[in-house]
Amino acid sequence: MALAVFGGWLLTRTRRALIAEVEGFTLAHFRAEGQSKGAVDFLALRDELGQGLDGYLVERVQSTSSQTSRLLAALAVALACACTLAIHQYL
Repeated sequence: MALAVFGGWLLTRTRRALIAEVEGFTLAHFRAEGQSKGAVDFLALRDELGQGLDGYLVERVQSTSSQTSRLLAALAVALACACTLAIHQYL
């Protein structure tokens, strides 16, 4: 049960983070397009965003998952060290 709740929380958090990334990416392109041309061509911008957004999101997810993996590995090492120290002090 707790694993399902954690999985749901993680999925919701990931979805929100991805939506925020898409919003930031889209707004940055809107601003750049508006500043460079004075107007926004929505059809051209849609095509441009569609091509670049997938790669951008994949890069962000890979970066986040590698950071998470490093953090979990560090926590596992810290836990192993703490357990070893506790056992050593007990004996």
